[in-house]
Amino acid sequence: MSDLSDIESLDGGSAAHSDVEEQGAVDDGTAAVSYPLHVVYCGNCGLPPEYCEFDAKEFEARCKPWIASNCPWVYPDLFPKGSGGAVEENMKQLDIQDADGEEPKEKPGKKKKGDPEVLLALSTKKGRKSATVITGADLFGIKLDEAAKMFKKRFACGCAVTKNAQQQDTIEVQGDQRREAAELLRDQYNVPEYVIFIMEDKKSKVRAFP
Repeated sequence: MSDLSDIESLDGGSAAHSDVEEQGAVDDGTAAVSYPLHVVYCGNCGLPPEYCEFDAKEFEARCKPWIASNCPWVYPDLFPKGSGGAVEENMKQLDIQDADGEEPKEKPGKKKKGDPEVLLALSTKKGRKSATVITGADLFGIKLDEAAKMFKKRFACGCAVTKNAQQQDTIEVQGDQRREAAELLRDQYNVPEYVIFIMEDKKSKVRAFP
């Protein structure tokens, strides 16, 4: 009888321990991870925001304002919920998810005649070296010098602000980076998909995101 009582006691203890573990998993605030993961990169330096603070000078001057407006949850001590302004608005947008745990996708708009647009063209130079030329980014409030730095770090290649034959300010990125650059303009700078075009040749252009 004593042995049976001991076994029941052990089983009860094991069940209780399991309950504590399950309760702990709830209490510590952990949540199931949903895939695919959405990775955010700083619009200033091009690194994941959690690494920005390691360059204290750059973080305070440029990265911190960008993080405050785009991903304040990375530094909850600096940008607590309820602080208002752009921080709160961005957090509200990120809290809106559909039933599958994914952010709802907005229907692509339609470009109207005369609306500004971003063109990504491939330029071939001497020695068959190619470069991606981005025109029109400044029409959407993008600071070209800062964007060029971000492209340079992201693609690990040469990048500079130049002028084209029409004396328009452009970003020139070494190599064929048209597709990748289009995605960065959309994801990091919120340029609408329907105004981003890729030049297939000197005369024809196609939507970067059909």
